[in-house]
Amino acid sequence: MDKGETACVQVRGERDHDLARAARLSAILGLPLLRDSSESGNGTSLLVSGGRLGLKAPETGEPNESGAVYFPDWTRIDTASPAGRRSRQPLLRAVQGRRGGKGLMVWDVTAGWGEDAWILAALGHRVLAVERDPLVYFCLLDAWSRAALEAPVAAGRIRPVRADAEAMLQRLAADPGSGDFLPWPDVVYLDPLFPVYKGKKGREKKPMRILRLRAGNAVDDAEDLLRKALMVSRLRVVLKRPRRAETLAPAGRGPVHTVAGRGYRYDIYIPPRDTA
Repeated sequence: MDKGETACVQVRGERDHDLARAARLSAILGLPLLRDSSESGNGTSLLVSGGRLGLKAPETGEPNESGAVYFPDWTRIDTASPAGRRSRQPLLRAVQGRRGGKGLMVWDVTAGWGEDAWILAALGHRVLAVERDPLVYFCLLDAWSRAALEAPVAAGRIRPVRADAEAMLQRLAADPGSGDFLPWPDVVYLDPLFPVYKGKKGREKKPMRILRLRAGNAVDDAEDLLRKALMVSRLRVVLKRPRRAETLAPAGRGPVHTVAGRGYRYDIYIPPRDTA
């Protein structure tokens, strides 16, 4: 996070359960509790509104940016229709591999809003959804709990975890016994924030812009995450990258395959000890 950024918990409206929930979150996170009409400081806010949690961008006075809010909602993602369940979509092709492995244990170690974790779980995989930022993590938990009301089986395949992914992978690689309480990953999925390119056409969508605000000046840690993921994954590591980004090759090991998406790609790496 940027130095000087002050986060808070805000509540919109006067519903008793929203006020009570905001108060609990304020105590858990050690953040000030403010009403929507209050000054929100210069940081993002965890917003409680209508029984949902979302992130609210700071009030900056900039058009189309100031005070923007995003509430993650997995129930809006189509995973039920034939089109939504197609096994040839890029994410599924990258994670499942060419043989279309089912029921894999996937560690999504950069879970963010959790949408990719939900797609993978809805299509039959077990997912450990890891998020390090506390405000984003609570939004992910909220989206998970609301989705569970409509699709409990799929939600039951997801285990949200708040942790620093790089430290978690490093610890597991150094001491495999330290992960006895966690299912060992068949696949590690990495979707770190994309680098910002000068002259890039178009604007990022609101969910990504708000995540980037929360990340502040965090450096691009894709290569470090990839290097550590390769030490623990059983079958493959999947790295999502901008389509024109350089290819990463830690220790001279580049991807064995790439699955193209719209404006991005999935690079697939095989761990050194596994030739499958």
